[in-house]
Amino acid sequence: MSENMGYLLLMYGIFVFAVFLATIKDLHNVACTPKQIYEINNLNMFACVLLFLVLVVLNPLFCVVRFLYWIFHIGREED
Repeated sequence: MSENMGYLLLMYGIFVFAVFLATIKDLHNVACTPKQIYEINNLNMFACVLLFLVLVVLNPLFCVVRFLYWIFHIGREED
Protein backbone atom coordinates (compact mmCIF):
# COMPACT_ATOMS: atom_id res chain seq x y z
CA MET A 1 0.00 0.00 0.00
CA SER A 2 1.37 3.40 -0.89
CA GLU A 3 2.02 6.08 1.68
CA ASN A 4 -0.69 8.34 0.26
CA MET A 5 -3.30 5.59 0.58
CA GLY A 6 -2.39 5.20 4.24
CA TYR A 7 -2.93 8.91 4.83
CA LEU A 8 -6.23 8.77 2.97
CA LEU A 9 -7.45 5.87 5.11
CA LEU A 10 -6.32 7.65 8.26
CA MET A 11 -8.22 10.80 7.29
CA TYR A 12 -11.33 8.73 6.46
CA GLY A 13 -11.10 7.00 9.84
CA ILE A 14 -10.81 10.31 11.67
CA PHE A 15 -13.73 11.72 9.67
CA VAL A 16 -15.91 8.67 10.41
CA PHE A 17 -15.11 8.86 14.11
CA ALA A 18 -15.91 12.60 14.24
CA VAL A 19 -19.24 12.13 12.46
CA PHE A 20 -20.03 9.22 14.77
CA LEU A 21 -19.40 11.34 17.87
CA ALA A 22 -21.60 14.10 16.46
CA THR A 23 -24.56 11.82 15.71
CA ILE A 24 -24.48 9.30 18.56
CA LYS A 25 -26.23 11.76 20.90
CA ASP A 26 -29.29 11.67 18.63
CA LEU A 27 -29.48 7.88 18.21
CA HIS A 28 -33.26 7.54 18.27
CA ASN A 29 -34.10 10.50 16.03
CA VAL A 30 -31.92 9.62 13.05
CA ALA A 31 -33.56 7.69 10.22
CA CYS A 32 -31.34 4.69 9.60
CA THR A 33 -33.22 2.55 7.07
CA PRO A 34 -34.44 3.40 3.58
CA LYS A 35 -38.04 2.89 4.74
CA GLN A 36 -37.64 5.39 7.58
CA ILE A 37 -36.06 7.91 5.19
CA TYR A 38 -38.97 7.35 2.77
CA GLU A 39 -41.57 7.93 5.46
CA ILE A 40 -40.20 11.30 6.60
CA ASN A 41 -39.25 12.76 3.20
CA ASN A 42 -40.85 13.46 -0.14
CA LEU A 43 -38.36 11.27 -2.08
CA ASN A 44 -38.95 8.11 -4.05
CA MET A 45 -37.67 4.78 -2.73
CA PHE A 46 -34.68 4.66 -5.13
CA ALA A 47 -33.45 8.02 -3.82
CA CYS A 48 -33.94 6.81 -0.25
CA VAL A 49 -31.80 3.73 -0.92
CA LEU A 50 -29.06 5.89 -2.45
CA LEU A 51 -29.21 8.24 0.53
CA PHE A 52 -28.97 5.26 2.87
CA LEU A 53 -25.84 4.03 1.04
CA VAL A 54 -24.26 7.47 1.47
CA LEU A 55 -25.11 7.27 5.19
CA VAL A 56 -23.43 3.88 5.47
CA VAL A 57 -20.28 5.13 3.73
CA LEU A 58 -20.04 8.35 5.74
CA ASN A 59 -21.09 6.97 9.11
CA PRO A 60 -20.62 3.19 9.33
CA LEU A 61 -20.04 3.20 13.11
CA PHE A 62 -23.48 4.69 13.68
CA CYS A 63 -25.07 1.94 11.60
CA VAL A 64 -23.22 -0.73 13.60
CA VAL A 65 -24.32 0.81 16.92
CA ARG A 66 -27.92 1.13 15.70
CA PHE A 67 -27.89 -2.52 14.56
CA LEU A 68 -26.51 -3.68 17.92
CA TYR A 69 -29.14 -1.61 19.73
CA TRP A 70 -31.82 -3.26 17.61
CA ILE A 71 -30.43 -6.75 18.27
CA PHE A 72 -30.35 -6.23 22.04
CA HIS A 73 -33.86 -4.75 22.13
CA ILE A 74 -35.65 -7.09 19.74
CA GLY A 75 -38.84 -8.51 21.15
CA ARG A 76 -39.13 -5.93 23.94
CA GLU A 77 -42.25 -3.86 24.24
CA GLU A 78 -41.70 -0.14 23.84
CA ASP A 79 -42.86 2.29 26.52
